[in-house]
Amino acid sequence: MIKRLKRPFTLVIHKHKKPYDKAVIWDILYEGNQRIIHKFGVKTDFFRHRKKREYRYLMVQESSAPKILKKRGRKKGVKNGQGKSKHVPKPKKKRGRKGIFSVFTQGKKHYAYIYPWRKKVRLAKKGSGTVSAALNRVIQLYAKMTIQNNLAENKNSVLEHRVWFSGRKTPESFEKRLRTFVIMQNNPTLWDQVKIDHSFRSDLMEKQIKNSVFGAIVQDVYQWGNKSQKKGVMN
Repeated sequence: MIKRLKRPFTLVIHKHKKPYDKAVIWDILYEGNQRIIHKFGVKTDFFRHRKKREYRYLMVQESSAPKILKKRGRKKGVKNGQGKSKHVPKPKKKRGRKGIFSVFTQGKKHYAYIYPWRKKVRLAKKGSGTVSAALNRVIQLYAKMTIQNNLAENKNSVLEHRVWFSGRKTPESFEKRLRTFVIMQNNPTLWDQVKIDHSFRSDLMEKQIKNSVFGAIVQDVYQWGNKSQKKGVMN
């Protein structure tokens, strides 16, 4: 979804599985109808210490133009094997989605000097300006920190409940939710101002009340309240 926003974007991805030691950075750029993705494979503590660090780099270029859908059904004049082209066996492709962390095996090895106190990254020889700019943007957020930060997971789950990510998966709707997510994450005082309307089914609530420890007490009080209201109306 982020690739289809059609604007420059820097994305940091890390695994939620042990050993939590790898992370991938995507820097997405656009030139005409071409989408250029600069991929970096780094360790999660890449920006934590002042040190010469190794990273893997891979550039992928693909078309950002929408694909033309083929018409369903057979072509005219093609029936019972007539007019069909000869079958040419295609090479078998690996099943499943392309691995995000394949940059560690396919990417070339490069080195960078990390200065977390200055929040700067200086590349070694044969480093491009685009790569340097992308890493210098990311270090502004992760200087002296590891990319895997379990302390933030609880806060992210709270935000995801406030900013619902379900619904229509269009770039416009996703961008609005993403902007709201970032604004709320950077301004925790806004959390109390967000209200969510809930709709409850009365029969489900009644079952939950009856099955609870104090269900009998609640039900007796409710019935007694109804009787007292009826008596008041009769009088």
